[in-house]
Amino acid sequence: VEAFLGHRRLAILDLSSRSAQPFRRAGRSLVYNGEIYDYRAHRAGLSAKGARIETDGDVEVLLEIMAREGLSGLTRVNGMWAFGLLDETQGEFVAARDRFGKKPLFYYLDDRLALFASEPSAIHAYLGTRPRMRRDALDTYLAHGWLFPDPSGRTHLEGIREVKPGCAVRLDLARWSLKDEQYATLGSRAHEVPPPEDLAGMMETAVLERLVSDRNVGLLLSSGVDSSLI
Repeated sequence: VEAFLGHRRLAILDLSSRSAQPFRRAGRSLVYNGEIYDYRAHRAGLSAKGARIETDGDVEVLLEIMAREGLSGLTRVNGMWAFGLLDETQGEFVAARDRFGKKPLFYYLDDRLALFASEPSAIHAYLGTRPRMRRDALDTYLAHGWLFPDPSGRTHLEGIREVKPGCAVRLDLARWSLKDEQYATLGSRAHEVPPPEDLAGMMETAVLERLVSDRNVGLLLSSGVDSSLI
């Protein structure tokens, strides 16, 4: 099996080349789109357990969490992500998406080729094909004016699937078999919904947590519900 990982990085945390991707360590290679807001706390915890963290960003922290805990470690992480992890020690490729599905992650699979990308256009460019809309998805669009997410992971494009929110797909490289795995559900946290009077404090905390950056931070207001709340 031959594998190629490519990544074009928008550096927000640890602007140095030390956090360039693919990020490789001990037989594992990570390409990652997103941000772990509480990475410093996880970094300190990992260091206390003996991990040798050599960078100042979140990429290495994410790789170390996956190496030690696997997908279950993502349930403790506050952030957004879509990543691909080539694990030569286990002979597998794992592609995972954050619990809300904020970061997109698409894939194509046949009996000899697996392609993963943040955009379907990259997959079609590699295949040398043009995107074709599924007929039933077109009917849904004409009837409702919207392309609803498919619970099965199918997209509106033929042959293109998506990693579902809170899920991962695990590709066994030796058997060439792919398994869908859910590691997080929103329903399991429904009981944690706070009373309405706590909304202002929650909003302030949420915004401050997302201001972690090694670059200047800007805020864009669109007059939507979220912007109005902020």
